[in-house]
Amino acid sequence: MQTRELGRSGLVVSAIGLGCMPMSSVYGPADEAESVSTLELALDLGVTFWDTAEIYGDGGNESLIGPVLERNRDAIVLATKFGFDPGGVVAGRPENARRAIDGSLTRLRTDVIDLWYLHRVDPSVPIEETVGVMGEMVAAGKVRHLGLSEASAESLRRAHATHPISALQSEWSLWTRDLEPEVLPVARELGIGIVPYSPLGRGMLTATLNDTSA
Repeated sequence: MQTRELGRSGLVVSAIGLGCMPMSSVYGPADEAESVSTLELALDLGVTFWDTAEIYGDGGNESLIGPVLERNRDAIVLATKFGFDPGGVVAGRPENARRAIDGSLTRLRTDVIDLWYLHRVDPSVPIEETVGVMGEMVAAGKVRHLGLSEASAESLRRAHATHPISALQSEWSLWTRDLEPEVLPVARELGIGIVPYSPLGRGMLTATLNDTSA
């Protein structure tokens, strides 16, 4: 498996990452044994950049990954996210960040997160406040790198001025190209890596969907 450095962050990841969200939520019932087998197969194939979030399965996704991660910690670059309260409302408040990191570390059975994303920017909280407390988690040794998910060019600049941002996760494919006019140039300028999700257009670019209502 080829590797890539995320921007100029020094964080090196497998060129293909594994998004673990469907193993716990969104696309219907998931089989835990099959999900664990998928994690182990990904590891065998060199797909070692894994992505999860505390909101996936109400923490269940992180708990699913935890035992596999614990056995293979040095081989995996782990990304997780926070930014919602237990009711699913966007919550970038500093106290939510502090709560979230300790919960994620416990469920994932690790003492450090390689890449910690703000899942969505909270419009009611200055991005400097949220990223400031995220930076405190880096200083505390709980997190190695910070990222944002689905942030605007302005938010990206303000966040990076507060604490170095290593990665921006955003939907990007031939199906969805919204980040190209404004966000992508700023990320390149600042040396921030792009982590695209849904690169096959949520299945629409796979030539396998015959029912457009699926």
